[in-house]
Amino acid sequence: MSGPNSVIARRDLFDLAKEFDVAGNAAGYVGLSIMPMFSTSLQSGAFPKMNKEDLMKNADDSRSPRGGYNRIDFGFDQDTFSCVERGLEGPVDETLAENYDSYLDAEIEMQNILLGHQAKNREIRIRDIVYAESGNAVGTAWSTAATCTPREDVKDAIATVRDRTGVAPNGLTITWAKFQEILVCEEFLGSAKFTANPLTMAFEAQVALVSAFLGVDLKISSGIQNTADEGQDFSGSSIWDDTKGFLWIGGSSLQGGPKYGLTMNWSNDSLVGTESYEEEQTRSNIIRVRSHEDHKIVLSEAGYLFTGL
Repeated sequence: MSGPNSVIARRDLFDLAKEFDVAGNAAGYVGLSIMPMFSTSLQSGAFPKMNKEDLMKNADDSRSPRGGYNRIDFGFDQDTFSCVERGLEGPVDETLAENYDSYLDAEIEMQNILLGHQAKNREIRIRDIVYAESGNAVGTAWSTAATCTPREDVKDAIATVRDRTGVAPNGLTITWAKFQEILVCEEFLGSAKFTANPLTMAFEAQVALVSAFLGVDLKISSGIQNTADEGQDFSGSSIWDDTKGFLWIGGSSLQGGPKYGLTMNWSNDSLVGTESYEEEQTRSNIIRVRSHEDHKIVLSEAGYLFTGL
């Protein structure tokens, strides 16, 4: 039996935490699509960072009789990362947990609340990194249904990123509100008029149709944050700006070509660690969730920030 205040690793809650993280996309968070998790065995260190010169170098592959083959090499710049520990705790009162046991598992509910806060904070950190990129204003705001040209705007942006990196970007995030504007713009409706009415489709079908129209995998950001000061009434607003969108080359590992960024995760601490300990003076079980993460841009040229949407 553990002593008072000793911390216990909660594998039962940890397994549920992993499922929650995967299902977290349902909350409208897109950050880990832009900067996916990469597990590292080190809490801090150096990692290879791609440069566009090596990606786009020319190489002569001709061979003269009795001659050797030309050789090429490739290299990387180097960057460093340092995973910062982040975590939150919440008390589960023993009496309340017992009273409501037939309705809910108080420990699981507390963990999900804590995980929700961590996911939101991660989303905001990645948003701030993305919004620090140089912006590219579209010619006509996508809210101008009669004359806007989202497909042309995205096509031009894809060409720009492809010219920079040699690879076409495959992901685009815009807010839910901006997505609704695309559904009623003339350029899109003119393309979709020979299909079923897109306004009567289920949301997933609408996203698939607009993704095909734009030529990218569309990720709709619909996460909400509370912008009110502490102690004030809740005031919700979109985490991502309705007037901005981000196009990027994605990926989930350092191999396989250019990508915009990664979320370095110290694998010794796993993605989320869940622990608990007893607090005798409040007769509560304290649930703690924590992680070690750092967000790093791998290749800035692999991203394209739209403004003025």
